[in-house]
Amino acid sequence: MNSFVVFLLVCLSLSYALTEDCTDRMDRIDRSIERVTDEDYREWTPAGEREVQIDFGISNHPLQVQTNSSVGSLDLLRLKFGWFDVMDSIGDIRIEFSDPPQYFIGYCTGWIEFDTFPEEQDKVFTFSKTETSFTVTCNGVEIINYHFDNSTKIDCVTRWKVDAETFEFRSSAVGTDNASDFFRAQPESDVIATASYVCHDYTTEDRSWKDENGASEEEMCEHNPGYIYTEGNESLAPGCGACWCCKPDVIATASYVCHDYTTEDRSWKDENGASEEEMCEHNPGYIYTEGNESLAPGCGACWCCKPAVIATASYVCHDYTTEDRSWKDENGASEEEMCEHNPGYIYTEGNESLAPGCGACWCCSPI
Repeated sequence: MNSFVVFLLVCLSLSYALTEDCTDRMDRIDRSIERVTDEDYREWTPAGEREVQIDFGISNHPLQVQTNSSVGSLDLLRLKFGWFDVMDSIGDIRIEFSDPPQYFIGYCTGWIEFDTFPEEQDKVFTFSKTETSFTVTCNGVEIINYHFDNSTKIDCVTRWKVDAETFEFRSSAVGTDNASDFFRAQPESDVIATASYVCHDYTTEDRSWKDENGASEEEMCEHNPGYIYTEGNESLAPGCGACWCCKPDVIATASYVCHDYTTEDRSWKDENGASEEEMCEHNPGYIYTEGNESLAPGCGACWCCKPAVIATASYVCHDYTTEDRSWKDENGASEEEMCEHNPGYIYTEGNESLAPGCGACWCCSPI
């Protein structure tokens, strides 16, 4: 057998082996994906040992991490995202509880100080990733909304646009996660807290309502339940850009259920000389439909409808921040207005039925 034939046989052998190895590896990955779903982490799970790959696809489902680390402690929350059985990673995100706190996104940024950061001791961070951006909220407040194409680093877009199959609590020479206590998949009931918004184009009905009521543009926008008049400030309605009137993306798919008026509803109506429509809609997020189901999908012919998510939404007490109080002073606002100028927050006056989980607190934010 001449040397060329030997060489050819060796090449064919290697090619087969490599192909078989790749096929086996893909089968292992497919089995791993089928073996574990985000539903396995619906309950709070201890963070446990660091540097352990966890089968959780943040590209498919937002990840929540719970911590009680305080600002100034220098604790570090550090997550690395990647793929099954691959040593390389997409990148990591670090949140340092320095004073002021700061964050770092691997392959994209250096250390950046937060513009806003909740003051509560107990915190729930929600991490979400798309092909184009990475978003983090803390106790319902958006603290990071980073678009990969804003980076000057060449690897940022190419790495982070890829779907992540796994994550791990990171430990290395540059920093070990010592802040993360528990994690879980974000509950579906929390969709309100991280709702994305789209621009609302005023309709003929909107403009007619405005003319009939001598209303301002802000009132014309916000007479639609859940809509926010932002004056182009995207931080008030993530995803809406420079549009001035924004509506939640979730409205189109939101599920509603019929609301049976309570003794409290009827007492409020009598005390305020209110109409039935006002009695219904004084409850945050409720819609008076007069039986028009298109206004509240799932509610049937019922006249007063409430979002199904509200019934299971979980809230926590919101401690007013320096920014809240400054806004109140600048706008001559009431405490109720100070609370509810934060999207999704509810001023309950201590009525927990309006914000389950918030107790006797008066200003409540979605988890």
